[in-house]
Amino acid sequence: MERHIERRKHKRIERPFVVRLAMRPHKDGHKEAIKWETVTAKNLSAGGVLFYYHKELKKDQFLELQIYFVTFKTVIKCLGKVVRINKPESSIIYRIAVSFTKIGSKEKNMINKYADDFVFESLPYVNEKINSF
Repeated sequence: MERHIERRKHKRIERPFVVRLAMRPHKDGHKEAIKWETVTAKNLSAGGVLFYYHKELKKDQFLELQIYFVTFKTVIKCLGKVVRINKPESSIIYRIAVSFTKIGSKEKNMINKYADDFVFESLPYVNEKINSF
């Protein structure tokens, strides 16, 4: 039996988040007039985000991101780079994986804290489902 090796450095939060994004030509962002678009994130970690998008982006495309974090009543602002694009055959929507290239330690800690709290809060539900079998 083949074992899956987990390579993630950060816990992933499997729930939707509202994310605004803008294309950036450079890794440091570029302060020109920009067009913001809103997308729905599928999951989030302190290392990156996976979201659905109606257009294909190019690998290594830089993005400016604003992640709306209702729990902390704040917006996490960061920069990221597209690392993976998937489009299921039967879909018109792309799944875009972005790795954060510039994010503050305060923002990373906020995401990690939420990931810990989210996992902890989910445990009673998971245990209930396991025990009902």
